[in-house]
Amino acid sequence: MSGFLYNSLYRSATLYRDKPALIFNDAACLTFTQFLHCADCCAAFLQAQGLKSGDMIYAALGSTQDFCALIYGASRLHITVIPVSTKLKQEGIAHLLSSIEPKAVFL
Repeated sequence: MSGFLYNSLYRSATLYRDKPALIFNDAACLTFTQFLHCADCCAAFLQAQGLKSGDMIYAALGSTQDFCALIYGASRLHITVIPVSTKLKQEGIAHLLSSIEPKAVFL
């Protein structure tokens, strides 16, 4: 069974297929169907990297399409995503990595 976030996206993609799901600052737009596809691709990538339910990953991607897809794709697999500020300096990142050891870091 998939996570709550992924399930909500799946239901929305069924109901609102071609309606805008994400609109970014540069006016790029993804429909619910396109966004679901991105989340599915991300989930497949995470699985191919050996990540599984219960794993924890860090994501310092800012407010991007990739960050959104990672959150929903990870939810599909029950992987916890910890958002990390893109403004952290090297020392801050090192401290985070030493306090909680993620299985992967996305920058």
